[in-house]
Amino acid sequence: MADWQRWIQAGIIRSSRLPWIRTVYRKACQLATWEVGRQLASLPGVEAVYARQSHPRSVTFAPGQSDLDLTLVLDDSAAEDGALVHACTHRVDALNRVFYFVLPRDARFVTRRELAQLEAWPGAAEILSTPSAWVRIGGREVRRPGKLLAIESKRIPLHPEFNAWWLNVLQTYALTPQTGLAEGHMRLCVRVAMKNQLHLQVGRGRIAPPAQPYLSDAEATTLFAEDAEMLRLLGDLERQGFWAQDAEERKARILHRSLALAAEFYRELSVPCDAAWVAPAAGRSAAITEAHRSALRDRLDQEEALRSIAASIIVYPTPHWAACEYQIDVLLHDDVPPADVGDAVRAIRRSLGGRTFGIAGTHAQLTLVPRSVFEHPWYFLGTPFPFLHDHVASFAETLCGSPPRIPVPPSSAERLSWCARYYLFHRFTLHYRPRYVSKDCNFCQLAAIRLFLEHGAVLTDGAQVRRAYLDAFVKPGEESQALDFLLRGNGEGLDERSFAAALQFQSREYDTVEALLRRQGVLA
Repeated sequence: MADWQRWIQAGIIRSSRLPWIRTVYRKACQLATWEVGRQLASLPGVEAVYARQSHPRSVTFAPGQSDLDLTLVLDDSAAEDGALVHACTHRVDALNRVFYFVLPRDARFVTRRELAQLEAWPGAAEILSTPSAWVRIGGREVRRPGKLLAIESKRIPLHPEFNAWWLNVLQTYALTPQTGLAEGHMRLCVRVAMKNQLHLQVGRGRIAPPAQPYLSDAEATTLFAEDAEMLRLLGDLERQGFWAQDAEERKARILHRSLALAAEFYRELSVPCDAAWVAPAAGRSAAITEAHRSALRDRLDQEEALRSIAASIIVYPTPHWAACEYQIDVLLHDDVPPADVGDAVRAIRRSLGGRTFGIAGTHAQLTLVPRSVFEHPWYFLGTPFPFLHDHVASFAETLCGSPPRIPVPPSSAERLSWCARYYLFHRFTLHYRPRYVSKDCNFCQLAAIRLFLEHGAVLTDGAQVRRAYLDAFVKPGEESQALDFLLRGNGEGLDERSFAAALQFQSREYDTVEALLRRQGVLA
């Protein structure tokens, strides 16, 4: 986003504190949403267009902050035409340049058949959102009538999106100096803390999944009714338009409370009777180069505030990612004082420059995790990384403190069940978007799932997955540019022809994995 766009966005947010101006902005966004739906529905092969989360007609829509999460439902045959799908993605990109609250990264594409599967599997697309709650903004109605079943509370901690809010979104926001909106604007921080608490409370079975996918700002009082500290932190923010003079300190304290709430949830969560743990391999990990190890140790040695809150600090290569990058898990002592977490947050923001930082020619991403959470057998299943138990046990190295206990993988039946739900989540996120490149959702993960289902192999290193996939499923001389692109994950400069080839290859792989899951009896 350009500087002038940030200036306009900040002006909209500030002026929206006046109710009549906020109403004018929302009406303008409603008209824009109608135009977005009309244009997309007019494209060949598009049957319906939906907004999954917020919609400008709702009083909870915040001009300048809320965005439009689009879902386009394609005709089954049209989805096989790479040129048509490419035209849809191109139109979404073009609309973003006119209507800034239309975000291409949040757009999803599904076929009629895939929509039916999402309706049949509660929580398949998004953890607490069902297609019946989407708002149609273009095309004809293609959903089945009636209210759909919600995901069972006992399955929520096993959903790949479960830990996303406190583990990723909130930490990225709290640990990184802001370059977009002014540092003092805190609505995103509050919203993420609320969504995280909603997942925890539904996962406990204390409240039912909401009928609507969008929380109002006022629901913070209900969600945190038993948490006086969080209520104190959030109490006056809505009245002040979510602007705070002490924003950095307050973000750190909200992060501290969110970490504590996650730890409390996992302490209360039952441990499977067959649970077991292993220690990471002693000594140095062969997956970490000596130059990177030395550079990481030097950086951490300088951060006393960070080391003081850690029971241990481990590092391992980012799973299913072709680039050589590292994940650093700072495993926290139980009951770390908020002041100490605040000191660590300031050190990360100032000394490291944020949660993700450069290290000897590559990058590392740092994450704060309560040690009791990390050691729970289900924690890794609440992340979008297949076989993470195996990956950490094989590749992690302890940089500081005592080595943690690493849970062994779940039973074969539980792992297959997780793969089925993950497959639907993964397909909804990635299918029809070959240009989308993410550590959280990429083709390498899909290839690893196929290797596991067909050969029982558990591979998480990007280079290993590539070699094994080529050896098992690609004949000599048949390696294509599309496959090379998908396995390496570089979406730059993907023209229409290359897009079509990558989409075709990716679609075949989804069909193959779906057939394998059906054969195992875990995807009805």
